[in-house]
Amino acid sequence: NEDSCFVNTLLADDTVMTSFNITADEDASPGSSVEIICTISSGAYVCQDTFTIVIGDLPVFLMSNSSATVDNALFYDSGGKDSSYESRERLTLTFYPEDRAPAVNVHFMEFNLGINDELHVHDGTDRNAPEVSGSPFSGTTVPPDIVATNPDGALTFYFTSNLIDNRDGWSAEIFSTSMSEIDRPDYFA
Repeated sequence: NEDSCFVNTLLADDTVMTSFNITADEDASPGSSVEIICTISSGAYVCQDTFTIVIGDLPVFLMSNSSATVDNALFYDSGGKDSSYESRERLTLTFYPEDRAPAVNVHFMEFNLGINDELHVHDGTDRNAPEVSGSPFSGTTVPPDIVATNPDGALTFYFTSNLIDNRDGWSAEIFSTSMSEIDRPDYFA
């Protein structure tokens, strides 16, 4: 769909605010994304930007022995947003991208693991895939953004915890992305 908004002549440093109502189709699933392309033009000058919005609440995934296909989601350790993970965990979770995009991307917002607790990140569909550079991640240093580079576009997370010093774990955003839309650093050592 296209919609337009016309603004009369603006002087330098003027600001105009406008708003749009966006209604999702009734079959749109929560957590799916919509791109909004905003084009501003005046004579020969054109400026365009793309914004992504998410429909409804984001799905939440806790670290567990499972797999999931994601568009946009939140990803936490097994304790979730407000609790710490348990002792002696050995959990593997694989994320696959939605059909619209070829790769899974993870952005960690918080990271706090106890002594000898580790989060391994594999660039592929299982733990046999190579680990990304820096993996395993431990301690309190927030890992960098990680984008899958394998043909399936999947990332596999393997978490291990010991008997003591269980902490808050992590919070992250997981989303499907086009490999061509981002600057792709080489995550492999």
